Amino acid sequence: MNIEYVPDETTEFASIGDESLPEDRNIREHTALVRGKRLILNAKTNDEIFQELPPLLAEGFGFHFVWIDVFQPSLNRLELVGRHVCDHIPFENDARRTVFVREIMKSASSTVVVDLNENDQTVFDLFRENEIRSVLALPLGTDEEAWGVMTFADLQAHDMTRYSLEKLNLLTDFLSLSLERRRDTEALRESEARSRSIVNTAADGIVTIREDGIVTTVNPAFEELFGYFAEEVVGHNISLIMPEPFRGKHNHFLEHYLETGERKMIGTTTEVEGRRRDGSLIPIEITVSELMLGYSRLFTAIIRDVSARKEAEKALEEAKNQAVSATKAKSQFLANMSHEIRTPMNGILGMSGLLVDTELGPEQREYVEAIQSSGEMLLSIINDILDFSKVEAGKMELESIAFGPRPVIEEVADMLAVRIQDKGLELIVQADPSLPERIEGDPVRLRQVLMNLVNNAAKFTERGHVVLKVSVLDRDFDRVTVRFEVIDTGIGIAPDRMNRLFKPFSQVDASTTRMFGGTGLGLAISAYLVELMGGVLAVDSEIGKGSNFHFDVGFKELESAVLPDEKPLEGKQFLLQSGSPQILASLRSDLAHFGVTCISVAAVKDVNRRLLEAKSAGDRVDLVTLSFEDESEALDLGAVLQANPFGEELPFLVLAGYRARPRVEKLLGERCPPCLVKPVKRRHLEETLFNLLGINDGPQAGEQEKRAVSTEGGPWRGRLVLLVEDNVVNQKVAQRLLQKWGMRCLVAQNGQEAVSLFQNADEKPELVLMDCQMPVMDGYAATAAIRGMEEERTPILAMTAEVLGDARQRCLDAGMDDYLSKPIQPNVLFEKIVRYLV
Repeated sequence: MNIEYVPDETTEFASIGDESLPEDRNIREHTALVRGKRLILNAKTNDEIFQELPPLLAEGFGFHFVWIDVFQPSLNRLELVGRHVCDHIPFENDARRTVFVREIMKSASSTVVVDLNENDQTVFDLFRENEIRSVLALPLGTDEEAWGVMTFADLQAHDMTRYSLEKLNLLTDFLSLSLERRRDTEALRESEARSRSIVNTAADGIVTIREDGIVTTVNPAFEELFGYFAEEVVGHNISLIMPEPFRGKHNHFLEHYLETGERKMIGTTTEVEGRRRDGSLIPIEITVSELMLGYSRLFTAIIRDVSARKEAEKALEEAKNQAVSATKAKSQFLANMSHEIRTPMNGILGMSGLLVDTELGPEQREYVEAIQSSGEMLLSIINDILDFSKVEAGKMELESIAFGPRPVIEEVADMLAVRIQDKGLELIVQADPSLPERIEGDPVRLRQVLMNLVNNAAKFTERGHVVLKVSVLDRDFDRVTVRFEVIDTGIGIAPDRMNRLFKPFSQVDASTTRMFGGTGLGLAISAYLVELMGGVLAVDSEIGKGSNFHFDVGFKELESAVLPDEKPLEGKQFLLQSGSPQILASLRSDLAHFGVTCISVAAVKDVNRRLLEAKSAGDRVDLVTLSFEDESEALDLGAVLQANPFGEELPFLVLAGYRARPRVEKLLGERCPPCLVKPVKRRHLEETLFNLLGINDGPQAGEQEKRAVSTEGGPWRGRLVLLVEDNVVNQKVAQRLLQKWGMRCLVAQNGQEAVSLFQNADEKPELVLMDCQMPVMDGYAATAAIRGMEEERTPILAMTAEVLGDARQRCLDAGMDDYLSKPIQPNVLFEKIVRYLV
């Protein structure tokens, strides 16, 4: 609001500037103006001005009321700081007066109303209600911003002249400038006080020097740090606190900077040594800044004592070295322990494996299988401990190679199916039909995680099933996100025990270890491996209903071989029978991939009824799958096969567990249709379906098995192998295996014998199986010696009980061609030998 009122012209007002004021009034106003300026200049505080100026001006200029309102930023409000009032009832606290003052501040211009009886604007209602007739409001502040108002009011129409107004305007301008200067001075004083307080209470030493190196100020922390009193340093060169050789060169460094401007320490933090008063040296961290004051230059240095940090760093380094030494000793112990355990384990598992292949009675076979099972369990525990030691040392690394995810899943199911089915459980694989054929990642570690999760699920499940489910969540260019789930119908996990799941050497309950066994390392290792793959292993569980362990991992999707557009099975309809919804879901998924539509029933006895319904309705049924889940269903199976409405032209396929398959074939005899082992591999399912339906465009059943390497005969028979092994039992195991495969064998007890045999034998060995840790000469030295004397390269395969750290790489660096860890698995050994011999 910008209100500038011009009253009716009176003779006296019209003559302002032309005629002089009455002498007594002129003297009174002039005296008030001079006294007011003197008060403003000499007052020690603002409050003194605010208290004494209003009555002085009221008396000198003839007003009944004078108010001074100032905006207080700290309170964020207007505050009435000074006033003069007559005996008339005051109204300072009325909100309308505050609104009036704010409007004056907003307009930043003077407001004059000589007679309110001749003005009806509502903004002046407050004054009229209190019988005030004249108002003069002068803003305090700058031209751009007002921060206060001085208001004059009279109960009568005041004969304000322009000369009087000019005097009051001059006084308010002088007051504004004085208050602004006082504010700035007070702000500067407070800033200096804060800065001084900060400097004086700072934990770091602070020193200021001139451009000639002379100290001008130091703070208490500087005195305490260097042991000097301020007066002993101020006025002296800063080199006083510098040790040699910097002490003598300081002035030269400073002069060089002033001449060239080349910065070495300015604006940076540097670690140096400082010299205390007693001559001792202390490590300090110094930061130097530069300040120009006119033509003068000052340097301020903040100096921090880093003695405690240096001591802590030294202690940390010592602790680190001790930890490294301890870790190294631990790793060496584990390596030695592993070697010492794996060597006899190789003998136990090797000999028991050979024994199983001989003619044994039922009781004897049971004993041997128990030996093998216990040995494999012990080996699994050892592997868990070794893997965990790698995790602890941060040396667990992943490979990145091309592989097919489906074969990995099916291998896991293959390896665990018999054990799970022996518990009376179903192992079901549900793989997304859109799962890529080839991805890039670490198949070994993925298999390890899935093996552990499926094994755990089976261990804690007494009835029902374990499902290994794999789904494609997302595709983005060449990236695919895959979810892996292992779902069981086991005992479940209480919510308050979840936090113990992935901790090493821990299980959810102490009784769990007693009842189910285990080291408590498997899940911890699996969680770490999943984390390395870029995922998080999580679990959803409910007591008494089961658990779902799951993780999502992203892979690079690789190009697959171009598949034919034709789907020979497309358009066919199958009837599926199973009492398990999960098995039905798995079969539907695989058959959908082939373009087959499905109808289903739960019970075997309902199969013929459903077939009859289909025949009556004229629907086709091209094949029936029967899931054998209980021997009590054998009679129903026989009845279905004998009396199905479509007759003999309708093919049947039976699905049964590993142990159940022979029983099904025996129970059904000649009527038994083809039988596939559960969980069914998609490739086997496809081959069998093509055979049953007479389709010749696809792979034939058994073709894969024909392609597999047979140990019965081949170009490796009669080939000479040099076996280097110091353990007699392991020698016998390897010899028997080689003989079984039709190979000839030379045996050396250590590396030195191996070198001698290789050099002097009438017939040179075509392949060497080399143990690494042996007396007299180890396998590494023996390999180097053989490589140095041979004319043509001979394949050398390491057979070592070392599995920690870089054992594999060490073998390859020594000149060996490949690596097998003990205990040696016969099928792996055979495949390696054939690969290098044929």
